[in-house]
Amino acid sequence: MKKTVREEKQQFQTATTSEDWSNLVLDIEQRMKKMIRGEG
Repeated sequence: MKKTVREEKQQFQTATTSEDWSNLVLDIEQRMKKMIRGEG
């Protein structure tokens, strides 16, 4: 399931701990790589 930009922003704002933050950054990086390669 794809998240909307609004949901993404809410997740971004609620990622307060360093662990959540690093996980979120990794998730975004993986998604951007997939988008660049055109995989979904």
